[in-house]
Amino acid sequence: GGGGGGGGGGSCATVRLPSGSDSRAAEPFPMPPEAFSRPVPLQDVTSAVVYGLQREVVGVAIGEQDEARRGALREWLATLSALLPAEPNRQQMGRLEAMCAHERAISPERWEDLLGEIEAPLLPTGGPAGGIAWAACRGASADARGYPCGLWLLFHTLLAQARTDAQGVAALRAIRSYVRFFFGCQGCARHFLAMSNLEADPLDGVRTASGARLWLWRAHNRLNARLNASAASEVLRLGLPKQQWPTPAACPQCRPRYTAGGRRWELGAVAEYLHGTFCRPEPGRPCSSPGTVESAAGSSAVIGIAPYLTAPNLTATDAYYLTAGAVLAACLLACYHCWERASAPAPHAQQRRRQQTNRLLPPSPRSCGRGILWHDSDGSSD
Repeated sequence: GGGGGGGGGGSCATVRLPSGSDSRAAEPFPMPPEAFSRPVPLQDVTSAVVYGLQREVVGVAIGEQDEARRGALREWLATLSALLPAEPNRQQMGRLEAMCAHERAISPERWEDLLGEIEAPLLPTGGPAGGIAWAACRGASADARGYPCGLWLLFHTLLAQARTDAQGVAALRAIRSYVRFFFGCQGCARHFLAMSNLEADPLDGVRTASGARLWLWRAHNRLNARLNASAASEVLRLGLPKQQWPTPAACPQCRPRYTAGGRRWELGAVAEYLHGTFCRPEPGRPCSSPGTVESAAGSSAVIGIAPYLTAPNLTATDAYYLTAGAVLAACLLACYHCWERASAPAPHAQQRRRQQTNRLLPPSPRSCGRGILWHDSDGSSD
C-alpha cells in the first residue's frame, strides 16, 4: 500500500482492518496526529530502516556471482550511511557498509551474524525501544500500514537530505535497486520499476537532487491514483481514498488554480513543501535549498480531475491495456447484438410457433373470478 506523504499526505496511506474483524461493520481507523507532523517523525524513518534490514534483506541470499544484488545492497548501505538523519545513525550504517564490503556471498544466516556484530541499538538516535514502532504510520492493528508507509517516508527523507545533485541522483537509483531486489511485495516492485521506465518520465532522466525529489513525489501520487482506481470499493469502504498530495489544505500554494485540464501543480511550491516535510537539519549540516525545479513540464504541471485516468498517473502499459480492453469490449458487444438479431425468428414465425404449442400442450387452469383463464406455456394471457 502507499504510505503517507507527511502533513496532508498522511491521509493517503492504506489502513487495513484487524485480522478477524467484520469489515462491513468496522469503522475507519482515524489517522494518528503524528501523520501530520512536519518534519515527519524520525521514529518512522528509523523503523523502516530496521524493518528492512532485519526482515526484508535477511530473506534474500546473495551468491558469489550475484553482482547485481551485492551491488544493490552496497548502494543502499552507502546511501543510508551518507543521508540518514543523525550522525550516530549514519555511523552505524557506515560500519555495516564496511563489513559487507569484504563479503562475496551473504546467506541469510551470515546477514544475521553481521547485524549481530553491530553494537545495539542498530540505530541509536530517534529509534524506538525494540527498533521498530510506528508513529505517523501507526495503523488499526500491528500488521496495518506500518512498513510500506514508513518506507515511503524513508525514501522521501533520504532525498530531502541530499545536499548535492550527485547525492540526490545516486540516492534515487539506490532506492530503485532496493525495491527491485529486497522489497518483499514483488508485484509492488514490478509496478515501481515500470514507473521508473515511463517514456514520459524516466527515472534515469533525473539530473538534479530537486528532480529526484519531484520524481519520487510523482511516483507516490501515481501509486495513490492506481490504488484508488484498482481498489476503489475497498478504499471507499474504509473511508480513506488515496489523495493526491499534498492536499490543498496542507499546501494551498501547491495547487492554487484550475485550468481546462484540471488543477495545476506549482512545482516550485511542491519542492518547498517536500523540503519542509522531510528534511531534518542538524548542527553543521543544514538542509540544502529545494533547488531549481527540473521537469519536462516546466515550473508547473496539470493533473486532471480524474488523475488516475490521465497522464502522468497511468503507465504506458496501463494505457495500452485500458484502450485494448475497451476496444475488445465494444467488439464483443457488437458481435452479441449481431448474433441476437440473426438468431431471432421472424414475427410471423413466432405467431405460428405459439399456435402450434397451444395445440400440443394441455391447458393449465388458473382461477379468475367465475371462469377459467387459459394461458400459454410462457405465462402470457390471451
